[in-house]
Amino acid sequence: MIVGIVAGAIYGNALRHGMPESWAAGVNFSARKLLRIAVAFFGLRVSLQEIAQVGMSGFTVSVLVVVSTLVIGT
Repeated sequence: MIVGIVAGAIYGNALRHGMPESWAAGVNFSARKLLRIAVAFFGLRVSLQEIAQVGMSGFTVSVLVVVSTLVIGT
């Protein structure tokens, strides 16, 4: 899933002008609906117990990933 998100971000930002017009509806749907659902399911995979098992460093990394994702996305 992460590879798909990264590939989509690169394609959407670097190669968007070369995208066929017929893809526009599918790309917009995927960027809005499917991406939100995928991120929600990805978040559900990581439980608080798993974060506690890796300790404070794992918690810090998790917070940094979430904050950086929100900042970059905005």
